[in-house]
Amino acid sequence: MIEVKDVVKTFDGFRALDGVTMTVPRGAVYGLVGPNGAGKSTLIRQPVYENPAVKARIAYIPDDVFYFPQATIPDMMRYYRGIYPKFDAERYQKLGEVFQLDPKRQIRRLSKGMQKQAAFWLAMSLRPDVLILDEPVDGLDPVMRRQVWNLVLADVAENGTTVLISSHNLRELEDVCDHVGIMNGGKDFSPWSKKDDLLYHTMRIPVEAVLGRDGVGLADCAIAESKFEKGEDVAGRMLALLPQLNEVRNRGTPDMEFAVSGLLARSQLASGQPTDARRTIEVLRECFAERGLTRFLPNMDAMLCRIDMHTGDLDAADAWYREKAPREPTHLNVMRRYQYLRPDTVQLTLAPLEPYVQNCARIIDGIHLNVLTAIALYRKKDERWRERLTAALDAAAEYRFIRTVSVYGTAVLPLLEVLDWDGDKAWRKRLMAAVRTQAALYPHFLEPRLAPGEELTPTELQILHLLCADKSNAEIAQIMDVKLPTVKTHVSHILDKLDVKRRAEAKAAAKKLHLVPEDL
Repeated sequence: MIEVKDVVKTFDGFRALDGVTMTVPRGAVYGLVGPNGAGKSTLIRQPVYENPAVKARIAYIPDDVFYFPQATIPDMMRYYRGIYPKFDAERYQKLGEVFQLDPKRQIRRLSKGMQKQAAFWLAMSLRPDVLILDEPVDGLDPVMRRQVWNLVLADVAENGTTVLISSHNLRELEDVCDHVGIMNGGKDFSPWSKKDDLLYHTMRIPVEAVLGRDGVGLADCAIAESKFEKGEDVAGRMLALLPQLNEVRNRGTPDMEFAVSGLLARSQLASGQPTDARRTIEVLRECFAERGLTRFLPNMDAMLCRIDMHTGDLDAADAWYREKAPREPTHLNVMRRYQYLRPDTVQLTLAPLEPYVQNCARIIDGIHLNVLTAIALYRKKDERWRERLTAALDAAAEYRFIRTVSVYGTAVLPLLEVLDWDGDKAWRKRLMAAVRTQAALYPHFLEPRLAPGEELTPTELQILHLLCADKSNAEIAQIMDVKLPTVKTHVSHILDKLDVKRRAEAKAAAKKLHLVPEDL
């Protein structure tokens, strides 16, 4: 069994693990899920790297496997056979019939999926008491995924192997796990950003040494993102960071590769280069798809949607909302939290993020949430917008963040111009300049499809729903208990506001504007 009690792990004052407690019974398959930064990889490495006696009974497959540069699978087999007392040569031969990999090829020259197969081949030949898997089937095709899970579950049934799986894919874990635990710490870098220069110079080398592959490029990306959020010009930092992408790709993790490329796209967008930003994400998306890194693709699609909204391509944004947006209105999937900021800005439906940003201290997500909520309330003429925008400004000013607010440009500008906020005047002056710059670059960002004077009244919305349900004017009059001429007047106003001439066109326009459900 695996038992963890109140584990704390600190890196130069930063708590990566804060009182983690967990029990995995012998012979159980335990899934560990959580967002990037929650500490999953840090937790599962504790027994692997810090207890040699336990290590001999454990097989560990990391997200990105790493072997000696020139090694073939037989080379690693001989190496493992010499240090793992339970290595089973007969099982190694039988598993070779399952995976059917070329034994003469160097492992580093195999595809990502084949490298994962090699990792399972070798790990399961150890006959481990405990099998620890970090994103274990990322890169495997569906057929091989099923074969791998069958092998793992057979070991559990026959030998009582204890399995701990860290993954972003909750749906897949539900198929194989007896228990699922969620690590939802995942605090962002906001507290770190207050002393970003000092901490960068003092922590960069030790953090990279301790975190290994997870630390490659981490410090340089974090300092660049901190400066970016503070509204500084990060062009020079990005020029220094981009050459490291090859090193990140070869020695680091795809998470960091995604973070660096995403930051580049955001900086390009903020500088008025949406075409370059789109190209950055599209190239990365194509590369990740080829490498089987499918878990990143939904967030990339959400970033492309954000670019579409900046450039005024609302049809493309609508297509993303209809086809790819998260559909869990009462349950937030924290691994997909970035995507919720896209339907928020397409449709301004914000509920799923509220408890997450509060419980997990997501400062930056909280600022976005409050700004977007303020915009939505302002457009509804609800005075509570002042409270939400004040909360956003208070948090942003505390950490000196500028772009976290200024990204909303023309949508938030009218609110800022009338809000009586008594915070740091110098910071607010910088913020207003940045907001006006974004408003000039993207004058139609978050612009409503319907102008304020064209918004439908509550009665018109009710009639629109009935109209889209193919009810006649007479049926609508009966349902709503009004006179037929009144219904005809309302329908005429609805058609005018939607800029259409026929009832059938009104139904299509209403769906496009998300005024009625897609399935109505």
